[in-house]
Amino acid sequence: TDLWRVPHDPDWAESGVGLASEYGCGDDGATCDSPDDDVVITNGVLGYEEAGPGDTFLKIGVGALVKGSCEDCNGDVYKFNKQ
Repeated sequence: TDLWRVPHDPDWAESGVGLASEYGCGDDGATCDSPDDDVVITNGVLGYEEAGPGDTFLKIGVGALVKGSCEDCNGDVYKFNKQ
């Protein structure tokens, strides 16, 4: 598919060598937009779909965030849970 580069080139900077500082695609929600409807790409969040407005969810590599705490949640910054 178009989701993976073949053949893999470990010398190319975007080949994912090492750990990412934050996991996900930057889209709002639990999944990322995908060019293939049969492929589900997770956005690195746990508990997002279960959390209501004002509740917390976990963003892997970031921490506990408050759902609905950004203006339009499309590239804006979520507030951290301070508990």
